[in-house]
Amino acid sequence: MDDGAPINVGSLLNGDDPIEEASEDLLQRADLAEAFAAEIHNTAARYGAVFALTGRWGSGKTSLLNLTASALESFDDVQVVKFNPWFFSGTDQLMQFFFDELAGQLRDGRTRKDKLKTASRAVAERLGNYASALSPLKFIPGAGALLDGVSALSEGTSKLLGDEQTSVHQQRAEITELLANLPGRIVVFVDDIDRLSQQEIRDLFRLVRLTGSFPNVVYVLCFDRSVVESALTDGAVEGSAYLEKIVKISMEVPPLPTQALSPVIASGLAESLDGIDAGPLDEKRWPDIFVQLILPMFSTIRDVKRYLASVPLAVRSRHAEVSLVDILALEALRVRYPAAYELLPPAADLLTGPSSIGQRNTEQTPREKAFADEFIQLLGGQAKTVIQLLFPAADRLFGGSAYGSDWISTWERDRRVACGNVLGIYLHRQLPAGRAPVWYVDYAVGTIGDEAALTEALEQVPDPLLDDVLKRLVPHLREVSAD
Repeated sequence: MDDGAPINVGSLLNGDDPIEEASEDLLQRADLAEAFAAEIHNTAARYGAVFALTGRWGSGKTSLLNLTASALESFDDVQVVKFNPWFFSGTDQLMQFFFDELAGQLRDGRTRKDKLKTASRAVAERLGNYASALSPLKFIPGAGALLDGVSALSEGTSKLLGDEQTSVHQQRAEITELLANLPGRIVVFVDDIDRLSQQEIRDLFRLVRLTGSFPNVVYVLCFDRSVVESALTDGAVEGSAYLEKIVKISMEVPPLPTQALSPVIASGLAESLDGIDAGPLDEKRWPDIFVQLILPMFSTIRDVKRYLASVPLAVRSRHAEVSLVDILALEALRVRYPAAYELLPPAADLLTGPSSIGQRNTEQTPREKAFADEFIQLLGGQAKTVIQLLFPAADRLFGGSAYGSDWISTWERDRRVACGNVLGIYLHRQLPAGRAPVWYVDYAVGTIGDEAALTEALEQVPDPLLDDVLKRLVPHLREVSAD
């Protein structure tokens, strides 16, 4: 993403919904979508064609698919049809629903192109009759097996319809002729295939195999390759080999470079925190936290959206009592690595307890060793980064430096979770008894150097909280000149 390029933050904060148009494109994939659309438009489709857009969950497949569909809709000789396989229930409904849906969208005057208007109406009419002819199949036990061959399908259905009606074979021939003379092509998009059950995935690919040879009909199938290959593997038949027989051209969603997410996350955080009393941002610590801890945890826009959606509540519920930098870092850990995050509460004393005098870094109790081993197992190389940047007192458990008790007041002054009192507020989201709200301390700190103002500020503190405020003022005095 170019520096200074405007970011449509609204598309980040719309939950997990995929984008619909290029104006929402945060990852500069519109050009890739246009190239993919041009390939779909230009590829030979005399005997049909099947494309695949593959990628793991959360990689942005649906958004790229929507951009491709939008690009194709600009062509006068392309009719885009979107088929949602989630709407059918079971093998017996799939075929009829598919042809009904295809016919219905081709009849829709709002989506027909002028160049395809007359031809589309004729194709829709034939497809409607074809769907009706196929409907008796749902009463035949094991009808799914008939999807393997047109001849078997034609023979089984013709017997049910009777001689007086046009056979399915003949109807298919008439549809094929109409499609062959179509002044353009029909592009059928099928998304979320990898979310279907194993049997439904198999049924859908049998349908594509059966109808994929219709002239001027191009399928664009969107799925996670590993999930679909596993579902299609059956005995001696490998799912990968099955796909190769069906799919003509496949494109993988490109991996997302970390640097592309940097401005996206930064802009999303600024928008999601707008209007929230989040407390001051520690500008000295923030660059390291953002680059070394937060950014490496994300690789997909879906995960970024989940994170941004959770940040406002995470910040609001701490009432500026905890460093904003620490909250943002720990929320990233919670969203991306919940199992590692769940290790923190029971290990609060290990994370914030200072080293005793003379204690060597290599000295660990069984409990300390068990925590360090499990944390590393869950986070790998990021474990030490989390500890160093958020819980320095525990760094010795990971072979790092030791910190004495003199650091505790400094961490508390800066509202860091490295201090046990602050970590307790973060975890429990409430002040313990006798703890003064941070604004009393902030107000008093702002008056240091003005005796009258400081006296007035302290007079406003309730008596049960005065000792706590005075104690927490001391670390701030270290930064004040002797005068």
